Amino acid sequence: MLAAVRISQLPCPRKFRGAERDRQTPAKSYTPPTVADYCESTDLADWVTLLAATGLRRSQILGLLWSDIDLKARTLRMSGKVVRVKGKGLVRVEKDDDSKNRKGVIALPEFAVETLKRRKPDLAARRLASPPNPKAKVLDLVFPSAV
Repeated sequence: MLAAVRISQLPCPRKFRGAERDRQTPAKSYTPPTVADYCESTDLADWVTLLAATGLRRSQILGLLWSDIDLKARTLRMSGKVVRVKGKGLVRVEKDDDSKNRKGVIALPEFAVETLKRRKPDLAARRLASPPNPKAKVLDLVFPSAV
């Protein structure tokens, strides 16, 4: 799975919905991207790698801050997670009293450390190319929203 998100040449066709799926005439020519292309274009490869490396929940990975990670010690300590709040959307919360979530220090395998070392300068370059709104509170998230 970890290799597939980076190198797979298998097609990753989009899922047709309702009217598209039920139409009698075939859709226009469509060449699906490969799994690797899709994961790269949607910024999923690093996310999947960290999910596999840590065993954390999606909400915890999405709430991960760079300050939670010690690359030299190859560890991370969760300081929050992302939750959906009615009327606000996804929000990062600091307090996590959910007993199902992992807590404490988590050791990172070498492949996760390499992924994070590669990701940090890539994110910095993206922020320079497309700076966030100066009025917005910007968290130093490992996996910020693409929007």
